[in-house]
Amino acid sequence: MKLCDVLEIREGVSAIMGSGGKTGLIQRLAEELRPRGTVLLCTTTKMWLPRKDVVCSTVQEAEKMLQAAGMAYLGQPDTAQGKLCPPAAAGWETLADFVLVEADGAAGRPLKAHAPWEPVLPACRQQTVCVVGAAGLGRPIGEAAHRPELFARCCGAPMEAPATPECVAAVLQAEAFADRIFINQTDATTGTEVQQLARLLPWPVAAGSLREETWQRCHDGR
Repeated sequence: MKLCDVLEIREGVSAIMGSGGKTGLIQRLAEELRPRGTVLLCTTTKMWLPRKDVVCSTVQEAEKMLQAAGMAYLGQPDTAQGKLCPPAAAGWETLADFVLVEADGAAGRPLKAHAPWEPVLPACRQQTVCVVGAAGLGRPIGEAAHRPELFARCCGAPMEAPATPECVAAVLQAEAFADRIFINQTDATTGTEVQQLARLLPWPVAAGSLREETWQRCHDGR
């Protein structure tokens, strides 16, 4: 089954947030969704910059790219940091059949807690998918989490404690930003830990490995 079907991605704006594979997930979803309609990729914060020749800086450029290729990146390139910044003009939300938006950053860490100004979720979104990096399970919170002091405070554990499934679930439930969860990097941990985390969450959960191109639904929520 395609990952876009596993995550039930619908037409309109889908916000992708969290840690441990957001950009990779967005790119995978774009490839799968392209045969079903036009796809726009952008960010409300910053995301890793794709090839500069495929980035559109204006809505007009994105419209032309969508007509020609069916898929476009829209935003302002920050070549010094190798990042793509948010679109400078309004109206991008309705440019394509599917709009995939990266809504926060995690500094390359597999786990994350959010500062008060994060994530930057579009008000017009149809759904929000939170990515969780399974590679962080069992590792010290201070090492595995972006904003580890917030993560530790949220789950009530010291930063040197391991990020257990219970800790990760506590943070996700306290923040409660997403409609569904995708646990990525399952090739880096045991299936037992992943299933344990999934059962602790009240939302639909899928798990898999973007690197190995394997995934499945593992929890329907409650």
